[in-house]
Amino acid sequence: MSSISDILIKQLESSYRSDEFVCLLSQYENWKTSQPLKGLQILEGSPVFRNTCPKIAALLAAGAEVTIGLHENCPYNPQVAGMLEDIGLEVRRGTDLKQNFDIILDCAGAYHHLDARLGFAELTKSGEYYYSSSSKPCFCVDSSIIKYFEDYLGTADGLMRSLWEKQLPVTGKTYVVFGCGKVGAGICKRLTGEGAEVKLVEDGSRRHQFGYPVIDFKDKDSVHRAAQNADFIVTVTGIKGVISKSYDADVFIKSSAYLVNMGAEDEYGPDIPAYRVLNEKKPLNFILGEPTRLRYIDATLALHNYGAFVLMRNELESGLMSPPEEIERMIIKQTLAGSCISEEVENFLNTKNYAV
Repeated sequence: MSSISDILIKQLESSYRSDEFVCLLSQYENWKTSQPLKGLQILEGSPVFRNTCPKIAALLAAGAEVTIGLHENCPYNPQVAGMLEDIGLEVRRGTDLKQNFDIILDCAGAYHHLDARLGFAELTKSGEYYYSSSSKPCFCVDSSIIKYFEDYLGTADGLMRSLWEKQLPVTGKTYVVFGCGKVGAGICKRLTGEGAEVKLVEDGSRRHQFGYPVIDFKDKDSVHRAAQNADFIVTVTGIKGVISKSYDADVFIKSSAYLVNMGAEDEYGPDIPAYRVLNEKKPLNFILGEPTRLRYIDATLALHNYGAFVLMRNELESGLMSPPEEIERMIIKQTLAGSCISEEVENFLNTKNYAV
């Protein structure tokens, strides 16, 4: 009789090639024999889409008793959530969760208020805020080089696919991008590679670090002029409501530019109405059935799962912790050896002088 994890992997074979999720597939195959998480009560709080199903399959194969959490602050596909429930998994809305868990695999701090006997693993930078003073340990995926290349490569890919989905032009158009962190840098590189003109709103004192024309974010007049003349405005600062807080909202509302948010939270703020921003201020790539393609999040989701493995040892102090280097290197080696994006990842690592 097939287990739920086997059923999930079987279903995925019709949607993905094995080289699109080499790390999670390795976890599934290895853990179904050793079952390192056997008997542990785990709340899986990652976004629920088809491409997160192999993550769930690996946890189940490891022997964990998995509850799938659905939270209003964490996007999910209702059809996929229904499918998981139909095959026998416990799927609960965040407001219905009362029980305690051994480990919570969280995203954006959605479940920080619950108790986790052994601790938490947080997927995002924004979620780390909730755990900075926690009495329990928190394994932080965002502090890894793996999350860096997911954000740099995968989010940029998601933006491009969403623009194509909406039949919006890139080549020859002027994109004003707010923020050039790891996500913004990838977006700027991809846009210029597709023939767009990129103007970057950033800290002017750091302009020598960027390969694009920089408008100092403190120079409001210059920012307003750029917004008035842009074809597209993309926010990816990681700061909630930054546009409303910092600039004249009417300039953005009246601009002929398409407004795009690619941050985890609304970066336009309350002074700019939701209808004025594509996808009503939610990240534009979430119009897609697969906001970030599995090939780009495979390593990140595998690392998130390893957070449970590390927490299970019960050797950690309270507060935030970065992933152990040996686990990161193992996952990166798996990606370079067998993933369909191995060349992209290798090029990225070379630019960061990261030696495996």
